[in-house]
Amino acid sequence: MASNLLSVVYASAPSGQVLLPTLDFYSDGFDERIRVVQGFEDVTVTLPDGERATFEACGIEIALPKHDSSGQQAIQFGLVNVMGEVSRIIDQTHKAGYPVRMTYRLYLSTNLEEPAELPMHMIVKDVAMQGGMAKITASYNDMIGTAWPRERYTSQFSPGLIYL
Repeated sequence: MASNLLSVVYASAPSGQVLLPTLDFYSDGFDERIRVVQGFEDVTVTLPDGERATFEACGIEIALPKHDSSGQQAIQFGLVNVMGEVSRIIDQTHKAGYPVRMTYRLYLSTNLEEPAELPMHMIVKDVAMQGGMAKITASYNDMIGTAWPRERYTSQFSPGLIYL
C-alpha cells in the first residue's frame, strides 16, 4: 500500500498529487458493475486483484465514518445523478431482495497501480433521490445488528429444548 505517500499528501498537499476516491457497486441483481470516481475525467486503475478497471467521472460528496467504538459504522455520500440511473438500478436491485455491495478505494493520481489505503467493503443500506443527487448510505461494521451470542439456542441447535 502507498500509505507513506498518502501520509505525505495529507500533511503537505504537494502540487500534482490528487486524491481519487472511487466507488464500485456490485450485486447479483445487476450484470455490470457501476464504477465511479470523483472528478472530471474517467480514470483507469489497477484493482488489488490485478484487474484493470475504468471508473466513470462523477460528482461525488463523501462523508467517511469516524474511527471510533460506535455500534454502526456508516458512510454517506451523494452522487450527482441527474438522470437517476445509479439510484434507479440500486433501488430496483434492493427492492428485489438482492444486497447491493460497494467498495470504496482511494487512489493517488501519481500511482494508479494500487490503492493508497486499504479498501472499505460495505453494504448499501439506503438510497434516496434529492434533486439531481442520489444520497446513499452504506454500512461496513454493523455491531448493533449482530447477534450475541452468535449461536442461537433453538430446537435445531439444541434438541433438548423442546422438553422445557
